[in-house]
This record gives sequence, C-alpha cells and structure tokens, in this order.
Amino acid sequence: MQKTNLAISSKAEISAIYFALLQCGYDYYAMEKDARLISKLEYYRSQQNPHPLSFFSKIKQNTCEVYPYWPRAAVLEEATFYLNKSYTGFVQFTQLKKRIMSAGNISPKEKGKDLWDWITQFPEAVKDVLVSSPFLSYLSWERSWIAEQSEIFREELKNLQTILQQCNALYGSQLDGIHVLMNPIKCAYSSDHYEYGGHFYFSLGWFRKESILHELLHPVIHSYVMRMRDEILHYQGSFPDIDESYRLDGSDAGRLNAAEEYLVRALTERVVCGVLPNDLSQFVQDKMNKL
Repeated sequence: MQKTNLAISSKAEISAIYFALLQCGYDYYAMEKDARLISKLEYYRSQQNPHPLSFFSKIKQNTCEVYPYWPRAAVLEEATFYLNKSYTGFVQFTQLKKRIMSAGNISPKEKGKDLWDWITQFPEAVKDVLVSSPFLSYLSWERSWIAEQSEIFREELKNLQTILQQCNALYGSQLDGIHVLMNPIKCAYSSDHYEYGGHFYFSLGWFRKESILHELLHPVIHSYVMRMRDEILHYQGSFPDIDESYRLDGSDAGRLNAAEEYLVRALTERVVCGVLPNDLSQFVQDKMNKL
C-alpha cells in the first residue's frame, strides 16, 4: 500500500536517453505539448553533444509502425536501474536479461543477439551524455519543470492515490511504493512501467492517471488471462481497437498479449472513473462473452 503522497519525479539516466534521442531526430516530443514547452525543447534540440550519439540512433526500429522507438527506448529505460554507479557496466545483468526475455509484449525477433550486443555499449554511451555540458544545462531546467508539474497535477495525484488504495484493497496489489517519473521530451502517449526492488516506476511523457492505472492493472489482469488461456486461444476473432503489433509474431503468446491489452483497457475505463468491479473473474468472463 502506498505510504507516502504521490509526487512527480525524474531519473537522470532516463533523461539522458531522451536528450540524446532529441538530438537524433526524435520528433515525438511536440505531440500534445504546449507551445512554450515545444520552444524550450527545440532550443535543447539544437545543442550539439560533444560525444557521438550513434548508439542512441539505433533505438529507432521499423518493427512497430505506431511507435518506432518501441521496444528499445523502454528496454534502455529499464536498463538504467541496473547500471553500476561508475557507469562502467551493469549490476545484476542476468536479472535484467531475464526480465526482458520474459516480456510477453516484446516479440522474439526484438530480443535476439543484436539487442544484447547493442545494450553492452549503453553504460559508456549514457555516461558520455550525463557528463556533457549541454545535458547538464538541460537537466537543471528539467528539474524545475518537474517541480512545476508536481504542483500543477497535485489534485490529480491525490485522486490517483485514492484509486490506487481502492485497487490495493480489492485486488491485492502488494507494492512498497509507486513512483511517477516524467520526461518532457518523451512522447505524451508513451508510458512504460518497471518493477525494481519491490517498487513500481511509471515512466510517462505526460501525466495521465489512466496511463498509470493501465500499467498497474496489467499484472492484475494477467493472472486471469492465464486462467482463461484455452478459451482465449480458441477465440478466432479480433480484439476491438487493438493494433496488430500487440499480436507480436502471431503466436499463442501474441494472442494472449492482445487479449490482455484489450481487457486491461476495458478495466482501466471503469477504474479511472472510480467504478471498480468487485469480481474481476466475472468482469473478464463478461468481456470475453461479448466479443
């Protein structure tokens, strides 16, 4: 259960990833952002990093039409939790690799040798950005922006905390802490989450409580999807409004992934309004029956 008030914060290593992407042609920074913020980001976009950024240019792939920075941007975000303090390598690298390899929403072809050969270069690449003068100037500004966002979204954060406490009571989400990480460069529609050290970290390009609830409800719904595995795999139709990329490579795992996304979206619509189903098993069954 959340013991302290929710607040918006940032993580310097994640900030470094998006600062480098901004200089590598990342054009999602302007989506749904106000003119003042866009102008500021365009200023930092023009700053030249003294170190080569070829490593970060390889984040963009052609495997996800909707968002070509998936999954590599999210993989690097998660990797920041496993960097050692001197940025010479990783700690618990085996655990990081296990988490990525077991991720049901990343296709097998995105988890091959090329990914891991590339990731080994990450500690040195991110350190180069972290110590650069242009990034340090940006980071100073970003910290004041983060403080501003915490104030702007104070009431929404309180409301979110109330809903999370209700979810905890009903669905038994056993989390020691929830951290809301924001980055002004990251796409406003992009949200990722990571579990590390018993804590949940939600990484957002813009504060949307439904994005946080959506990610939190994935592990809640996952167990119900596994219980209904045979029924879901037997279903041959499509899941409404679920992009083909969620089906991954068309395997059984891909179909289960698409079903989970469909059910999580449906549940999020209820929860964000404060209408939480008491019987999730019945909720899932009803949604599947209506397909």
